[in-house]
Parts: sequence; C-alpha cells; structure tokens
Amino acid sequence: MNRKKVTTKDIAIAAGVSPTAVSFALNGKEGISNETRHFILETAEKIGYKNVKAAKKSLNIALLFRSDLHDLDQLFYTELNSSMVASCRELPYNLIMTSVYRTDNNIAFSDILHSGLVDGIIVYGDLEIDVLNELKNLHIPFVILDSSRINDTNYAVRVDYKTAAYKAACHLINLGHRDIAYIGNNNKSLYDFNLLTFSGFQKATSENDIALSTNRIQLEVTDKKSLHLCIDKALQGSNKPTAIFCATDYYGILAIRYLHSIGIRVPDDISVIGIDDIAVSQYMIPSLTTVKIDREEIGRCGFELIQKLISGTPCESIQLDSYDVIIRESVSSPRK
Repeated sequence: MNRKKVTTKDIAIAAGVSPTAVSFALNGKEGISNETRHFILETAEKIGYKNVKAAKKSLNIALLFRSDLHDLDQLFYTELNSSMVASCRELPYNLIMTSVYRTDNNIAFSDILHSGLVDGIIVYGDLEIDVLNELKNLHIPFVILDSSRINDTNYAVRVDYKTAAYKAACHLINLGHRDIAYIGNNNKSLYDFNLLTFSGFQKATSENDIALSTNRIQLEVTDKKSLHLCIDKALQGSNKPTAIFCATDYYGILAIRYLHSIGIRVPDDISVIGIDDIAVSQYMIPSLTTVKIDREEIGRCGFELIQKLISGTPCESIQLDSYDVIIRESVSSPRK
C-alpha cells in the first residue's frame, strides 16, 4: 500500500504554523526566525517529507580577515571569530577561514574563493580600495564587518567610532579631566576610522570649552616604538596631562605598560582610556577602562545581511547603536 505523499499543508498542521511559514522554511526565505525554521524542518522530516535535506542545504560562508594587523589589534577579530562561530550554530552555514595577501604588489585570495564553492563572504575590517575592487571581481555576495568608511556603498555592519570616542572623552571630562592627550594615527588605509575617532574626541572637548596644547594631540602611531615617542611628546610641558585618550585598546594597553616603565602610575598620576573592550583589557594591571564595541551584535548582524544578499532579499547596511563605557581601574578623577 502506497503511503500518502506529505504536503506542505500536512507540515503546517503538524507544526502548528501557517502554510506560508512552511514555504519560507522549505525554500530558505526570510520571514521566520531560525528557531521556527529549524522546528518546521524537523517536523517535516519526522512526518516523512522527502525534500528536507534539500531544504537544509548548508551555505559555505568564507570569513576573510586581514593579515597585516598587530597582534593585539588582531585580538578584536579573534574574539569576533568566536562570536561568529557561536552565532551560526543554529544556522545552515559552513564557515571557512581565509585571508588576503599581497605578493610582489599583486593581490592574492585563497584558492577556495575561486572554486565556485563559496556562497558568500564576510570581511573583517575595512580593506584597502584595490583589495576591495578585486573582491568585487569575484562576483560573490559579501558583507564588511566593523566598517568605519563614511561614504561606502558596500553592504556592511558599521561601527560609529565617532560616538564611541565621544563617550570615552566625555567619561574623562565628567570625572574632571580637562588636560587630555590624544594618541592615534593618520594611516591612510584607516583614514575614516581615524577621522571618526578624532572627531568624536574633538566634539567632546569643544562642547566643554577645553583647549589643548598642540603637543597633546599625537597622530603618528604606527607601532610600539612610535607610540612611546608620541607619549613622550604628549607629556612635554610645565604640567603633564591628567589623562590619555587612546584610539584603540591596543594603544591603551601599550600606553599603560610604557607609563609604568617610566615611573608614571596609572591612574594615580595619569588616567588611560581606550576603545574596543578586547578581552585582555580586563586582565591588565590596572585593568583598562574602555568603550565596548559589541562583537556579538556585529556577528549577528553580519549573518543577517549575508543571508539576505545570498537569497536576493532587499537589504541595507546596519549600524551598531550601543557603545557602553566599561568602567575599570585605569581611569579615576584627576589628583588635586
């Protein structure tokens, strides 16, 4: 005796959902949560629907990260990796780690990106324009995570570093700091990030009628040695600054270590604040006060965008809206 063929209506009744929800689940379309999709597919399989495997087809997502970052800067994206893996546990995705390299002035992507097996690419950080153009030539949907480019038409999860910097500077000012040094860089490949961060710092100081000596602004950090030189310049004058604003946690961690090496106590003599909230910041002595950039939310939004791009669903870039100051030990009120 032939068994009756299972229909979408049968699945809807068994799962207690609408036929439309069943259609979304079986065809991989947006409109239902991942939990609902998983439940519908499991129910369909239990009652004998034959095409569940096709509906469950996994997508291959390549995670493309930069290989030119300093070790501590790379920690931000290492932690983002963990967030990405956790976010896709309930999603039909296979994650593939890959990178981009320069060889003899040529741009090289891993072979997997040329194999035809990758459905979408998630990029870590703002790539240089020539690399971005080569990426477009692959004709694979991609999303940029932690983007700070101001006038960029690519799909991205954007971070408002101006707001993050503004909140960090306001935290120092609200505690009574009015002589604050700024430690950043003017690297062309990070132009928008540097512009946004410094603009946020300037906004906070301007609103509070704070005028700083020119040596307090240092924009020439490229590595540990140059950071030390920038701090030395920022400390010059009849009085030392009461606080140092660092554009990243990487700079903040190096600043604390350097200040300690030259006999300056943090925060007793000088307070230090950063931006990012990388995990190691909480284990410093003193632990680093910073502004949290929510990597879990970046990962969640990234998957949401890439899924829409792959399925052809209309979408727009997403901007994070949460930038909390994480209060730790490296900042206190200035000494009287």
